[in-house]
Amino acid sequence: MRKGGIIIIILVVMSLSSYQLALSDPIDYESWTYRRKIEIHEESGVALTDYPILIEYDFSSLISEGKIRSDLGDLRFTDENGNLLNYHISEINNNIAKIYIKIPQIPAGGNITIYMYYGNPSATSAESSLWDIGIITEDWTEDSFPSDKWILNDPDYTTFGDLAGEFQPDHDRILLAPNQQSKCGNVVPKNYELPEYGFYLKARFEDTGNSDGFKVFFYATASGTSNGVELRFNGYYDEIVLEDSDGIRAQTSWSVEGFNIVLEMYVVKKSNGDYSVKVYFDGELKIDYTGSLVLKGSEIALTGGHGGAAAEKYLWGNPEVTIKPYIDPAPTYTIYSEERVYLIKFDDGTLCNSTIYIDAGGGVVESNYHICAIESSKITSEYLIVSNETWSRRFKVGRHVLYVPQPDQTYTNVLIIINDYTGEFEGGWLKVYDSAQRLIQEEIIPLDYKVSCYLKLYETYKLVVEKDNEERVLGYVTIDQENKTITSYIGTTPPTYSEILEGVNYNVTDTGTSIMVTVTSEEPIDVLIKIYNQTGEEFSHSSSNVETVSITHTYSEKTFRTVEITVTDPETGESKKVTYYVGTGVTQPFTLERTPNPLQLFNITFFSIPYEIRQLGLENILVYCTGIVIFLILCTKYTLGVGCIGAGITILFMKAWIGNVTYPDLIASVVIVLGGLYEFTRRR
Repeated sequence: MRKGGIIIIILVVMSLSSYQLALSDPIDYESWTYRRKIEIHEESGVALTDYPILIEYDFSSLISEGKIRSDLGDLRFTDENGNLLNYHISEINNNIAKIYIKIPQIPAGGNITIYMYYGNPSATSAESSLWDIGIITEDWTEDSFPSDKWILNDPDYTTFGDLAGEFQPDHDRILLAPNQQSKCGNVVPKNYELPEYGFYLKARFEDTGNSDGFKVFFYATASGTSNGVELRFNGYYDEIVLEDSDGIRAQTSWSVEGFNIVLEMYVVKKSNGDYSVKVYFDGELKIDYTGSLVLKGSEIALTGGHGGAAAEKYLWGNPEVTIKPYIDPAPTYTIYSEERVYLIKFDDGTLCNSTIYIDAGGGVVESNYHICAIESSKITSEYLIVSNETWSRRFKVGRHVLYVPQPDQTYTNVLIIINDYTGEFEGGWLKVYDSAQRLIQEEIIPLDYKVSCYLKLYETYKLVVEKDNEERVLGYVTIDQENKTITSYIGTTPPTYSEILEGVNYNVTDTGTSIMVTVTSEEPIDVLIKIYNQTGEEFSHSSSNVETVSITHTYSEKTFRTVEITVTDPETGESKKVTYYVGTGVTQPFTLERTPNPLQLFNITFFSIPYEIRQLGLENILVYCTGIVIFLILCTKYTLGVGCIGAGITILFMKAWIGNVTYPDLIASVVIVLGGLYEFTRRR
């Protein structure tokens, strides 16, 4: 492959691995382990929209317990429906974080609930900027004017003469008006709307002389002085004035000769519809007004200029220009205890909407929704018991997704008897996977090695045993009858059948209109053939002391059928039963009683070959063909010895990769490698 192609593949993989959920999308419940409920209380009596509430939380214990990333990268906030909310971490000090969360709606005097999620080590930060939260901060330290956020010299806010505002990056400031007569300038935040309920403004203004001064327009539209509310202050007229289209609302004298002040303004809507406006210069209260205001829009503009007199007028970035939503009193909040989050699905993968009960050891929790959150303090067991009136299943506490039976499907109790010849899996887990590889049940293996499961009738499942991170695949089974009992083996396989029974051949074919069964043996045997449909036994045939049996059963309706063939040695009475499944979409299971037990190298299975390939015997063909290709390549480029060594190692590790190294594979690989080493050393 060309380097360009490799680079493209790498870039695609990187882009997929770094994909993050877009905010406002529902959170991926399968990926987050914990959450805490946060209840927000509106205290002012005014409905709030897009309000950035500030919460403070000490994450020290969660970080030390490994429940959240130390950089808080897996932190998320959602509304009650799981929709992600914008948030911004404004400060972290000794793991105590101050976080702004943008809340879409808070009803007047009411309460709302949001959730804080964490516990996903693979997640990276989805933190929003302050601007996305609705908070403007600007220090004018960029090399060029931030035109993506601000408008410089907006013609709709011209106050005196010509617009001549200028960005001065070397000084971290805006020159609103130069030392020339009839000049002015302004800055207006782009696409920003002041919330009707109130806002806070902080900005530093400097006037080097004694000219007309500055004006702050708020709740305005693009019509300048005649629209919205205006706060003006200057040394030329020795006044500070608050005015709207109905006239002057507040006024105070202010005699200065040039100034450099930090303006702070608090504008708050009251529950009766009036507004409170407080204006501070360097912390000193200058305007304190409560009453009506005429609002014309939602824009804010910071302007400066002069008519006859002239002096430089600056808007500084130190301290930062800050504009943010504000209400007084601010909403309060309560953070509740930690909960563990579980997503509940039906066996077909759809979201559950039935009533189920979950017992984690500290009490039973009822759930009528596909999300169930259990207080961590109530999880006192290593497993969950998920149940309703007719069934129960167990899952490990650490599972994120719990699968429950579909109410419109037929299920049955299944008893699985495990013969553990290794003695290694007592107290371990039996894991049941369906045909879509969903882990639909986990059960503890008891002392008697008899495990009860609740499984769908006529479904094929994969059974796996696991303990201390070691897994062993028992095989596949189809639940072809109610109250089925399954026997499986771990380690040493059970004693083989007699040579006569081992030599019997079977052939079962479903033509779509009939089932043909042929049984052949080198010695006389007794044969019993039974065919079952979903309602019971449909056909039976028996023959005694025969070497060949061939029957054809014609049916009228194609459906799932089970073919059981029992062969008996008439001299010893020993019997052997084999089972076949026929019908549309039927997958033949492995016979658990005869499943080979591979040697697991390093106790690791990286990849599972699909059942169909294993059934057709293509697994070994693929592995050994790859070994031959490696052999030919290395022989061509190097020597015969190198080719043998490479082929032997390739075969061994490919079989280890798929988790199915049998002893013949191991012996063959070792012999090939040793032969290669001998050839290599002989040539040297």
